[in-house]
Amino acid sequence: MDDEEEKLFLESLARRIWKARNEGVTIGAGFMLGVGFLTYLILDVGLLDPVAAFLYAGIGAMLYTLWSKVLRKP
Repeated sequence: MDDEEEKLFLESLARRIWKARNEGVTIGAGFMLGVGFLTYLILDVGLLDPVAAFLYAGIGAMLYTLWSKVLRKP
């Protein structure tokens, strides 16, 4: 009975690891695309253009959200 419980536990753990890996890839790809797009717009309008300030704020908001929701989990 112990071998069966251990096998079920390891299978459950492996499933959770693969699920977390897939979620991490999705979150990372979305973050990279978002920051890349905002960076492209910043370079398009100019680094010191007043519109760029809103784009910098967008990148900052994305960084804060990634930090608070993903990287800072206890």
